[in-house]
Amino acid sequence: MTNLPSDSVAGSHSRRITASSINAIIAQQSLAADYARELSGHFVSKRIFSPVESRAQSEAQALDETSLEAQNTQESLDFSAYGSLVHELFVHILAEKTMENFRPSASLSRELLGSTSPEFGDTSIPKKTDPRYLSSIIENAAAELAPLFEAPTFSTLVLEKKYSCEFPFLLGLGRWIIEGRMDFVAQSDEEVIILDLKTDRRFLPHKYALQLGLYCIAAQQLFQKKKVHAGLIYLHFGQIAWLNANPDIEILLKICDSICFDTHVNS
Repeated sequence: MTNLPSDSVAGSHSRRITASSINAIIAQQSLAADYARELSGHFVSKRIFSPVESRAQSEAQALDETSLEAQNTQESLDFSAYGSLVHELFVHILAEKTMENFRPSASLSRELLGSTSPEFGDTSIPKKTDPRYLSSIIENAAAELAPLFEAPTFSTLVLEKKYSCEFPFLLGLGRWIIEGRMDFVAQSDEEVIILDLKTDRRFLPHKYALQLGLYCIAAQQLFQKKKVHAGLIYLHFGQIAWLNANPDIEILLKICDSICFDTHVNS
């Protein structure tokens, strides 16, 4: 765990919360929502690869999260679990391990097998009672990731820079200790690049604006002499949404201070 100390953090009075929990209050707190919208105005999107054919259909044809949940809220495949699968596979591939050797973690396998509907409306994926079910979902995840690894923008990062996956950090912000993990961090002598993978079927960078802002602050404190770039990789769209703004630490601190501690700290 990378510790980023702050003189304002008092051990006995500090409160710990995750970056994702802070991001989640966008839907519940006006200050958080307003600042997320402000940050979203500084996102700059860039296409870095063409999505695979199964994902390159129009939004009118694609089955997004909302329609899937409306179709069968209790029985649909957990989008969070599928996103976790993509992340685990991403780390596996970057470690130069073969697909044949990939196995999801035990807890993730249970989550995936506990779902009963085909992934994203893909009728080619067997149901969970079929022995091919899990392998089919893994194949689908691999197909999502393949264009990213083939994209010159990303492959250059992997080849030319020192990188880490699931990069952990602790950030001291006022009385708060914020913890999180960055999906991918690449660094050179001059710069640090943070990338967060998203499997969302809708392109809504503002949903993750606070989380990405916290990543920026953490990286700026850790790599003080380097320029920090942070972006969201949307696999479904083949795009990176770069956050071209320096987050306001004072506003983020106010957002943290307004959180109901008991409600959100363990989210």
